Amino acid sequence: LSPRGEKILDVIAIAGGARFPAYESFVQMTRGGRTEKVLLQRIVQSPGENIYVRPGDQIYVMRSPQTFSVLGSAGRVNQYPFETTEVTVAEAVARGGGFLDTTSDPGALFVFRFEPPHVVRRYRPDYEPGRATPVPVAYRINLRNGDGYFQAKAMPVQDKDVVLATNADGAQLLKLLAIVRGITAAVGDIKGTAVTRN
Repeated sequence: LSPRGEKILDVIAIAGGARFPAYESFVQMTRGGRTEKVLLQRIVQSPGENIYVRPGDQIYVMRSPQTFSVLGSAGRVNQYPFETTEVTVAEAVARGGGFLDTTSDPGALFVFRFEPPHVVRRYRPDYEPGRATPVPVAYRINLRNGDGYFQAKAMPVQDKDVVLATNADGAQLLKLLAIVRGITAAVGDIKGTAVTRN
């Protein structure tokens, strides 16, 4: 370190820079027995995160691609990498192929994630966590209303989120009718074959 001092991004640049994009690279710093890890993109975007490095600090830059999953009644159920700095819920649904016309319920789009207790208390002031671990939370977005589209465009997806497109109320009935139709068609084919052979 020079007498004027270097910040985290300076040290990373001196060491040759990050090998992978900032949105999938994490910086882990150990100082005095305490270790913290933060997304490199966050350090780039927030100057306050770009702190001065002290003698003895250990800095490790690692690649950890952020992903989200789209499940349920979507066109393409899969796990997707972010491949960009930020992905909104609307973009996540689009990547997942959108809603299936015959089975999806746009009025019940869910986003499942773990939130820290202080975030949960923002929505539920009466919430008292038993311990300070992340809390499982389900957010519901109603895309049948115009507000729902703006909420989906404004809400960023977080690493390891699950976006669930739910089935419409009549979807199970449609599946049952398809099964019954398949059975009756097979029986009809057997009867037709039997008549032809006689």
